[in-house]
Amino acid sequence: MYSLVFLFSIAGLVRAISGSAHTGPTARVENGLIIGTTTSLPAASATVNKFLGIPFAQSPPERFSPPRAAPHMSTINATTWKPACIQQFTYPLASQQFTELVFNNPPPQESEDCLYLNVYAPATQSDNSKGLAVMFWIYGGSLEFGNAGQPAYDGSHFAAFENVIVVSTNYRTNVFGFPSSPELPLSGHNLGFLDQRFALEWVQRNIHAFGGDPSKVTIFGESAGAFSVDALLTSFPKGSNPPFRGAILQSGQYSYRPTPRTSNIPAWYNLTAELGCPGNFGSNLSCVRAASATDIQRVIDVNSLTFSPVADNITLVSNPAQRRVLGETANIPVMGALWANASAASGIPTWRYYFNASFANTQQYPGLGVYHSSEIPIVFSTYPASNVTTQEYALSRFMRSAWATFAKNPANGPGWNAVGTGIGGAVLSTSSDGLFGGILMGSNGTVQQGDWDLGVLGDVGSVRGSGVTVLPQSTVDGRCGLFVPVYEAILQGS
Repeated sequence: MYSLVFLFSIAGLVRAISGSAHTGPTARVENGLIIGTTTSLPAASATVNKFLGIPFAQSPPERFSPPRAAPHMSTINATTWKPACIQQFTYPLASQQFTELVFNNPPPQESEDCLYLNVYAPATQSDNSKGLAVMFWIYGGSLEFGNAGQPAYDGSHFAAFENVIVVSTNYRTNVFGFPSSPELPLSGHNLGFLDQRFALEWVQRNIHAFGGDPSKVTIFGESAGAFSVDALLTSFPKGSNPPFRGAILQSGQYSYRPTPRTSNIPAWYNLTAELGCPGNFGSNLSCVRAASATDIQRVIDVNSLTFSPVADNITLVSNPAQRRVLGETANIPVMGALWANASAASGIPTWRYYFNASFANTQQYPGLGVYHSSEIPIVFSTYPASNVTTQEYALSRFMRSAWATFAKNPANGPGWNAVGTGIGGAVLSTSSDGLFGGILMGSNGTVQQGDWDLGVLGDVGSVRGSGVTVLPQSTVDGRCGLFVPVYEAILQGS
């Protein structure tokens, strides 16, 4: 927790020094002396210190066990990304190949020796008496795959141009991160979430060594990473002191369904049977622990076995929607997509955005349009250098700046109206081709009014946007008429 550690000193900050024994930037943390590398970006005034593959826990961890503290080492070479945790890409084969091409490209090495994080920090700081804001990234992948070493998640542009620190962390997924063994206690089922928390706690204790302020951490994630962000938001109750002060949810939304208290135990039984474990399927934890990771991965892939988080009321609460509506979550400013009104109504400062732009050089298949996760290379400015359009370059700069602006002062937002604070005005309709149409008229011929507090990032109708256009939420919510009654039914327990 950041209330425990925040001792700044000039000597404690990371220095891009080159002593006789070290040729790269160094940072002394609780694990030992970390040696990183430095990079420069075109047009950037600041160089970036990259510390890649820092152990935040004992790695490899004991299989199906919570993370433990990393051992101390005299020096740690942190110049290359570490392997991904064991990933799952379920069959049929065509689906597996599509998922890997779009979301796992280039494919990384995989290993159970994977509990490492990366830090991207400005090499020089304008004022060393103040720690920098920290952006803590949680990748997506359905809690089945993903890794912090994807080039798309490189935080160098944030560090060089926005003067913030980016931390990206690995965490265990699929059966390795969310095992369903009945022999494990309930508190030992959501190991992937425990990994995320362990990394956050490491940041609290050590980020000052890189020039960061542990009281200025914003968590952000995409898809399952956004789900993970919401799990953190809703599991810290109102009045608590979480290890972050802001949250951004990308390509995902607040969790709304009640979370089952029991995990997918049948999937565990299928796994033990396919591995040839003897006797009672419910008492074969030691057998699965002894199996090779390759065999386990093959079984869960081919049989499409699902291993999901369960409600332990530690890392994941049983009914996040009700907690949110009742205002029983941490009062943390949030920037996200769906269900933003529920947070705003409970007094949580909330900003909502809608990403609406597509670029040929970020699509693995032609014609994908605005696909799930397509905003990532725009936010991180990691789109391919070839065939960059003027709009793509400008929109990326704007979104990267908006994300960093939010991280530097979450209470002030990213630069447009918070939910519930916009000025009322005419609502635009949605035309049949999926673009924004004309003024929405009521049945009696009156112009429909709405609250203008939705930040549309990118295109509006035929206009190619490179910034934000503020519109009423109803402009896009008209496409999602099913969600509101479903959400209300959940709150009523039906």
